[in-house]
Amino acid sequence: MTPYSFTTQTKIVMACFSIHNFLRQISVADRLFFEYDNEVKLESNNANQNQNSTTSSFFVASDQEFMQQFRDQIANELFQVFS
Repeated sequence: MTPYSFTTQTKIVMACFSIHNFLRQISVADRLFFEYDNEVKLESNNANQNQNSTTSSFFVASDQEFMQQFRDQIANELFQVFS
């Protein structure tokens, strides 16, 4: 199978974002969402406990907060462009 064009790839990614956000917005009870949410909470707790460790495989809280804000910014910009 030939690779998809960049435009098609972009549309696929946007469709995935849209479906994901729609499902999250209407609070569909989904096992995978539940597992991921619990995993993130565990990682966050472990990161807070290991904050002073330089060998920690988890991001520090400031990195997590930055990325959350960055993801929110991207989502808001995409929403403005495509709504």
